Parts: sequence; C-alpha cells; structure tokens
Amino acid sequence: MSIARQVPGQSAFLLAGNLFTLVAGFGFQIYVARTIGAEGLGIFGMLEAGVAFAAGLLGFGLAHGAVRFIPELIATGQAEKIRTLVFGGLRVLGVAGGLAAIGGGLAMTLWPLPDSGVQIHRDLILAGLLLVPLGLINEFQIQTLRGFLDIRYIVIGSSFIQLMSKILITVVVFQFSRDAFGYAVAVVASTATATAWMAMGVRKHLRPLVPAGSWRYPPEWRRFCGTMYSQFLLLFWVLPFYRLVVGITNGPAAVGILVICFTLFALPGIFHQMLLTIVTPMFSAANATSDRERLDALFHLTLDWAVRGALPLILFLMFFAEDVLALFGAEFQAGAWLLRILLVAQFVNLAAGPVGNLLNMTGHEHGVRRITAISTLIGTALFLVLVFPLGALGVGITLLVTMTCTNLLTLQLAATRLQLRWYDPRFLRWAGPAILAVLPALALDWLQMPLPATGLASMLVVTYVVFFASHLLLHGLADDDREVVNMVVGLLRPTNSLPTPPCQVTGINIRARHGCYDCEHAVAAATWKQ
Repeated sequence: MSIARQVPGQSAFLLAGNLFTLVAGFGFQIYVARTIGAEGLGIFGMLEAGVAFAAGLLGFGLAHGAVRFIPELIATGQAEKIRTLVFGGLRVLGVAGGLAAIGGGLAMTLWPLPDSGVQIHRDLILAGLLLVPLGLINEFQIQTLRGFLDIRYIVIGSSFIQLMSKILITVVVFQFSRDAFGYAVAVVASTATATAWMAMGVRKHLRPLVPAGSWRYPPEWRRFCGTMYSQFLLLFWVLPFYRLVVGITNGPAAVGILVICFTLFALPGIFHQMLLTIVTPMFSAANATSDRERLDALFHLTLDWAVRGALPLILFLMFFAEDVLALFGAEFQAGAWLLRILLVAQFVNLAAGPVGNLLNMTGHEHGVRRITAISTLIGTALFLVLVFPLGALGVGITLLVTMTCTNLLTLQLAATRLQLRWYDPRFLRWAGPAILAVLPALALDWLQMPLPATGLASMLVVTYVVFFASHLLLHGLADDDREVVNMVVGLLRPTNSLPTPPCQVTGINIRARHGCYDCEHAVAAATWKQ
C-alpha cells in the first residue's frame, strides 16, 4: 500500500473528529469565555498551567516511549513484549500522579494560608489536582493506542466523548457555579470519562498478547525515555511561566486574552497534529527497516498536506482577527496583534514540516534536545526583556523567534544526519492560491464592512473554496492527491459485500493466528509491513 493511500486512510477518522472539535469546541469556548469572562478564564488558565507543570515533572518521557517502541516491536515481530512496556508505564504514572494529588491536597489542608490567593481559590486548586493523575494516565493511553495505530478509538474518545461530556457537564454545572471552579469540575469529569474510554481500548489490544516472562525494558528504551524526559523538562515550564508572569504583570484578564489567542493559534495546527498522529509511528517503523526513501516521502507528504490544510485558516484569522476575537467578548479584541504574531509563528512551524518528530523517531533525539536547550535559553531571555514593556505581546514575539530558531536548527540537523532535503517543487504551488484566497478579504476590508458570526463563517468557507479551487485549476492534482481521490471514489462506489473474516481484530491477533502480516484486514501489523 502506498503512503498516499495509507495516510489518508487513517486520517479520515481524525479529519471527522477534528472537524467536530473545530465546530463544537470553538462554539463551546465562546460560551465559556462569555460566561466566566476574561478574568475567570485567566484564573483557570493559570490553574491549567500549574497542572501542566506538575504533569510535566511526573511524565518521565514514558508516553513518548510507548509511541516510539510499540510500532518497532510490532515491525520486528516482538509484540509479546508490549504488555510489559504498557503496564509498567501505567503503574509508574498512576503512582506518581496519585501521590502528587494526595500530597498537594494534604498540604493545602494542613497548612492553610488564609490571606493568600492560593487559599482564596482553594476549591479550584483541589479540583485541578485531580487532573494530574488523570492527565498522565490519559496521555500515556493515547500514545499507546497511537502505537497500535488505532486512530478511530482515539478520535471517538478525545474528539467526541470527552468534548461532548465536557460541554454537557459544563452547561449543567454553570447553573450552580458560573465561575472558574465550575468549569474546572466539568474538565475533571470529562477527563475522567475519556481516561476510562482509553483504558478499554488499551485493554482490547493487550488482551491477546502473551506476557514476555522475565523480559525487562531494554537499555535503548530507558535511554530514549530519559532523553525525551530531559528534553521535555527544557520546555514544559515555559508556557506556565509565561502565563504566571503575564498574570503578575498585567492581571488575570491578560492571561484570559492569552488563553483565547493560543486557542485560535492552535486551530491551524490541528491539520499538522492530525497527520503527525499517524505518521510518527510510521517514522519509527520505517526507521526499524532502514527505509530512508519512505522517511523522505512521509516527510514531504505530511508537510505539503499540513500547510495546504492550514493556510486558508491562517489567512482568514490574520485578516479577521478583531472580528473573531469579538465573538468571545469585546475585551478580547485587545489581543488582535498578539494573535497575528502567533499565526506567523504557526506558519513557520508548519512550513518546517514534522522534522522534530522525524529526528526523535530515528534515533537522533539527543541532537533535538541540544537544540531545544539553545532555543529555550534564547526564548526565556527574550521573554524577560519583552514582557514588562509589551505584556502579552511579548509572548507572541518570543514564540515567533524561538520557533524560527528551533526549526532552522532541526532542519540543519536532519540534513546532516539523515540527508533530508527540505525543499520540494510542490511547495511553490501554495503561492498563487494563497494570493487569490485573500482577495475577498481585501475587498471586505476596503469596503469596511463589519461581519457578524454568520458572515465570518461564510468568509471562512469562501477562503477555503477559493484556495483549493484555484489550486486545482492552476496546478491540477498531484500524483498522490489523485491516488487519494481515486481511493475515496472507490470507497463510495457500491460493491458487493463480502463476509468479514474472523481475523478482523488487531494486527497482533493476525500475526498470532496467521504468522504473517499479509492479511488486508490487519490494522496495525499490516501497516508496518506495507
């Protein structure tokens, strides 16, 4: 099976989930922001930063190890060792997260500080402590399912079950507590629901595996997790630190504006993350068989599709920043230029491609760690210089500079170690459609026509239609695009139904029953083999 068919075949589920998240999640974020205001959202944002800080300290790089080694163990016929890897990781993270939550709760109960902001928001913080073990376990389970390439299960749990439960619980809780605490309760409950769902998926994949007996984690697994953990320690505190400093210097409302701007900044990255969810374990499998040609093809295909999927949204948000932020409340419009700077940083990150993931999955994580250290030092120094005169705007400039430095250095490392060639002629095909796509926005800006929410939605659709229609008219379909279209048409064309073979389970079952990876109904193992 070619890469062009394999990647979209899995990403169809992610696309459906991301579209649902984009529509339902965006409207839900507006509802929350208008209900609790910029200050309430800022208070929750600082709590969220604290939870991320604690989870980062206690993650130990184990989730990265799962997505790195599960595909490799499947590709090399050592799937029986996966049980030890997964159960060991869950035990460590469960104990670490549980002790952190219990210790934090006891500390606040036994040593209260009546006059401090911590004690004022005591109930909110206690609710947030529950997110530490839940978040650690949930993330590890998601990465485990990624290793098995069970994208459908991840999408159902994270995009549908978790988001819908969060929306429903928030609406109910806001009838009694329309503040940051009520929102925190809803987030805890929805995260617990998603964690339970992911646990059932992991159990489904592990059940048919035979325990590996006395097998222990190999040295390369411990080295990889240690390297990823040390690399993560260089970064995990950055965003919480930014929010804390902005909150101290400019107040909680400024943090609320920062949270919304980062939410919008992340939207174009959804296309990139969607593809990375699939291709990251494929990088590992291709590296296990020393297939350099496949690594290059995966890299260029992911970069091209991620940019084409995100570029119209970036252009739309750049031109209509004030109007989009006004949907959350008039006070959020102050972040328009911050949002524009963040969007430029997002484009730089997308245009560099999945180079960091490629290096991590091919044994060059030590080089990525050194680059991360350099960029973090530059970013921290720049932020401390800019935050006091510029406030939240300094965060955007800092992120743009650090993302640019990081991506340039990692591309250089990939060119040296993997002989990766970044450029591909297809990249020039972005320019013409991008110029044509902004013409309707320029016309509205020249006419100075205010847009309501329905008008903004219509303009977003117009921007996408113009971009992809002009891309098709100017350049036609690339070979991989045509292959995807033919695959979709083939799926939609009615065919005679065939009986489902009994091997339609996981790739592990197929290997156990047939001793090979050559069944077309395989999910994981067939993917690695092909």
